[in-house]
Amino acid sequence: MTGRILVDRVGPTARITLSNPARKNALDAEMWAGLAQQVKRADNDDAVKVIEIRGDGGDFSTGVDLVAAWENGQRVDPSILTTEAEAALMHASTPTVAVLRGQCVGGGAMIACACDFRLASADVVLAVTPARFGVVYPATSVRRLADLGGPAVAKRLLLAAEVFSADDARAAGIVDWVHPAGDLDHAADALAAKLAILAPISQAAAKEFIDRLGPDDETPLAATQRWERVARDDPEQRARVLAFLHRPRG
Repeated sequence: MTGRILVDRVGPTARITLSNPARKNALDAEMWAGLAQQVKRADNDDAVKVIEIRGDGGDFSTGVDLVAAWENGQRVDPSILTTEAEAALMHASTPTVAVLRGQCVGGGAMIACACDFRLASADVVLAVTPARFGVVYPATSVRRLADLGGPAVAKRLLLAAEVFSADDARAAGIVDWVHPAGDLDHAADALAAKLAILAPISQAAAKEFIDRLGPDDETPLAATQRWERVARDDPEQRARVLAFLHRPRG
């Protein structure tokens, strides 16, 4: 194992850090497994209102550590390494935020795309270039990228191996906000604080509907009614509704 998945709590935010700075935070097999585990653990903690993914130091991540994956001549299929971690992020009910600096490449970009929100430093370089190395990315990852930026953007990144600046990524819809490097942490903290005070059941239901994460055989009406039952049975959600109904009116 060449790196670690670090976790710390900042108020209601679980901050998960990809730490392998000597290799620009590339993830070996144990780190990929650890990322999935820590995301699920944070999502199951009622005190956690936001899950934040960061890189250690000046880079977010360059994805799969190919040196570790191929060491001793034993090939490890990158799709096995990455799919579970990305799925954990996609299926988390808790809002997820990727805080991007420096290199955000390959599987690192796919981790970012699996999050709900992406804030980037102005120095970010984003690329997804399997065509340069002769590897095939998982279908779920490719389709998620196409859903996020559209087919044309996905083809520019995957087929043409384009490298996007922060502004390119923002214009393409891959990144939500771009900030000067010195302002990124403050902006991430402000977003986390905003997300943390909102209604978690409303957030979870909306995320499921937007990302089509519910059971395949469930109708939209049945999905809505299922979440309405959850909301009615939750004391915090009921208190929020009552507070809204009885708010002062000017």
